[in-house]
Amino acid sequence: MRRYGAVPEWVSIKPQGGDYYIGISSAAKQGKTPDAYMAAARQNALADLAAAINTKIETSSTLYTLETTQQNGYNFSNDIRAASSVDLEGYELMGTWEDDKFYWVYYRLSRSMYASRRAEKKRVALSAAREKLSEGDRLMAAGTAYNAFMTYCDGLTLLKPYLGESTRTTLPDNTEVDLGVRLCSKLTDFVNNALFETPVKEITVKRGAEIPSETFTFKLVGKDGTALSNVPVRLELSTSGLSSPSVRTGKGGTFTCQIRKIKSMEEREKLFMQIDVATLARNITDETVRAIVKGIAAPRSEVGIRFQNPAMSVTANDMKIEASAKSVLASLFEVNQAPADFELTIEKDITFQERGGTLFANVIANFAIKNSKKEIVFRKKFQKEISGTDRQEMQRKGIDEICKAIERSIKQEIARNIF
Repeated sequence: MRRYGAVPEWVSIKPQGGDYYIGISSAAKQGKTPDAYMAAARQNALADLAAAINTKIETSSTLYTLETTQQNGYNFSNDIRAASSVDLEGYELMGTWEDDKFYWVYYRLSRSMYASRRAEKKRVALSAAREKLSEGDRLMAAGTAYNAFMTYCDGLTLLKPYLGESTRTTLPDNTEVDLGVRLCSKLTDFVNNALFETPVKEITVKRGAEIPSETFTFKLVGKDGTALSNVPVRLELSTSGLSSPSVRTGKGGTFTCQIRKIKSMEEREKLFMQIDVATLARNITDETVRAIVKGIAAPRSEVGIRFQNPAMSVTANDMKIEASAKSVLASLFEVNQAPADFELTIEKDITFQERGGTLFANVIANFAIKNSKKEIVFRKKFQKEISGTDRQEMQRKGIDEICKAIERSIKQEIARNIF
């Protein structure tokens, strides 16, 4: 067995810090090369040194404000403590020791040196974050809202190690503020105070018909009326028909909800809009700032959608069938309106055949509906065989069967397919 020197007292009893932060730890040797277990022991000792730097969370800090106002379950305290203690400089190696199983490392760091260097770093961070605040304000005033938002986030990232303590500073206009709180407020105010401008509170569309692309075009503005560009917006429609659940505002703050047509049998539906904080958060690299943004509850705006019956023209090669179809479909469509949103054609065909001394009539009706683009959106074939002795009577009965089918089933099939 290899012989080692006497066990230092610091291996078994950690020294009292006094004017120093102390970090002592070890790493197991088994299965590792000397370089590997020495590096692991040094890393563990530095982690112990960082843990010794106890960061007190002040009640006046940004962190305290966040954890008391944002109920999103995220533990900001651990992030801030880690950020404020990992930036270690000027520590001293006080000793190493090993036996057959473990390698030990002992570091210390002057409390006064750490405090001095941290104060200087905080001063630099505050100065840089002030610049980010001013830059964000300029970008917001210019309408480049997304860039402004991300600039505020950059400012918060600079202050991350200090968000558990006061970050009070003086702005260029001699106003004294807590910079971390001010930057957080910029983020929440942006989300909460943005307004969705809609031309009307309720938009009227034709049920099941093609919707012009400009129908659902809106504008996002700040509380001062400034257009907000390049901002992700989350959309939700109370029924089907929404092509995409998200969109970004354009240069003038405008955006269009891609809704080709809406299928609904209700009298009214609703479209909901809100700033998409989840998309904003995905573009933030710092985990803590990302959690802050995700915790902002974006208010929802809504616009009502009222339906009116689309126009339909009905033509058939039989006057009775045409009249019946117009009457039955009048509850769903404005029948015989020009120009029509839909065109229904009905082709009746009744043929006779005698089999085994019995006369049969093969009753067929082909239904086809085209939209305004002349695309076929509905096709149905009705077919029934009836028997009898009088061709004229069977002809009348066949027409009646087609009319009954329109009322009993085809009307519902048309509604399901178009609406």
